[in-house]
Amino acid sequence: MKRWRNLALGLVFSALFLWLALRDLDWSAVGRTLASARWGYLLPAAGIWTLGLAARAVRWRILLGGQVGFGRTFHVLNIGFLINNTLPFRVGDLSRAYLVSRNGGGPSGWAALSTVVAERIVDMLAVVILLVAVLPALTIDRAAVNGGLLMGAVAVVGFVVLLVLAHTPERTLDLLQRLSDRLPLLKRAPLDDLLARLLAGLRPLTAWRGLLATILWTALAWALSVAGSWVLAQVFPTLPQSAEMRAALTLSVVAASFSIIIPFTLASVGPFEAAAIFALLTVRTPQEVAAAYAVVWHAGTVVTYTLWGIAGILALGVSVSQIRQGAMVAASASGAPTDSPT
Repeated sequence: MKRWRNLALGLVFSALFLWLALRDLDWSAVGRTLASARWGYLLPAAGIWTLGLAARAVRWRILLGGQVGFGRTFHVLNIGFLINNTLPFRVGDLSRAYLVSRNGGGPSGWAALSTVVAERIVDMLAVVILLVAVLPALTIDRAAVNGGLLMGAVAVVGFVVLLVLAHTPERTLDLLQRLSDRLPLLKRAPLDDLLARLLAGLRPLTAWRGLLATILWTALAWALSVAGSWVLAQVFPTLPQSAEMRAALTLSVVAASFSIIIPFTLASVGPFEAAAIFALLTVRTPQEVAAAYAVVWHAGTVVTYTLWGIAGILALGVSVSQIRQGAMVAASASGAPTDSPT
C-alpha cells in the first residue's frame, strides 16, 4: 500500500510541474523545433555525459579511501543512477551502499553511505559556486545576484566549518553530547549517529591530498555537465551561440540540479523540465524551444544513465530484486525512508 501511495504522490508532483512548465505551449511550434533538430549532436553529448559519470566514479573512489577499484565503483554508481530513475526517495543511493559493500574486502555499508552523503555536500557546494559564477552574466534582477552571492558565501563557510568539525570528530561529538545534556529536546533525534556518519564521510577531505583530489574531480564532473548542455544546444539551430545563451544553459544545469532535491518523483520528471525551461526563459528563449531542449536533455540523460546502469547490473551479476532488497536493508540500518514491498 505504501508503495502505491508513494507512486501516486510522485505522479501528482510530476503532473503539477509538467503543467506549470508546458501550459500555453504552441505544440505545432514544438513540433517544428523538433523537426529541424540536428540529432547527430546527441552522440557527442552522450559521450560527455559518460565522461561525467567516470569523473564522479573516480571522486567516489577517493572518498571510499581507494578500497574499491574503478570498474566496480563506476558500475555501482551507474546502477545507483538507474535505480534513482525508477524509484522515488533516492533509493539508488542506498543501493550504492549495499552494492559496494556486498562482497566484503571493502567499506561497510554504513561507511559507504556516509561517503554518498559527503558527495551530496560537495556537489551542493559546486552547484552554488556555479550559480554565483553565472548570475552576473545574466540580465536579471540585482537582488537575485546578491542573493546568489550570499548563498555562495554561506555555502563556502559552511563547508569549511564541516571540514574543521570532521578534523576532530571526537571533540565534535563530545560538544554535541554537552549540548544535548543542556537541551534535552536534542535527544529525541539520533543526532549523534547522524553526525558521526556525516563526519566519517568527510574524513578523506581532512587530508590535503584527499581534499584537492575531490575538488579536482568534482570540478571536472561539473565542467563536463556544463559542456554537455552546451553541446546539446547544438541540436537546436534556433538557439543562439552567444555568451548569454551559454550562461543560461549553465543556469539550467544549476536549476536542474536543485530540482532533483524533490524526492517524490520518478527520474525527477516534471521538476527537471520546469527548472530547465525557467533557466532558458531568463534570456528570452521561446518557450517552445526551451521545452523541446528540456525534454530532449532529460530523455537523453535518462537513456544514457539507464544503459550504463544495465551494463553495470550485467557486469556485477546482480538482479534488480537483489539490489532493491539490499537497499531496504541499508535503509533500515540507517533510518532512511524507503519504499515497502507492501
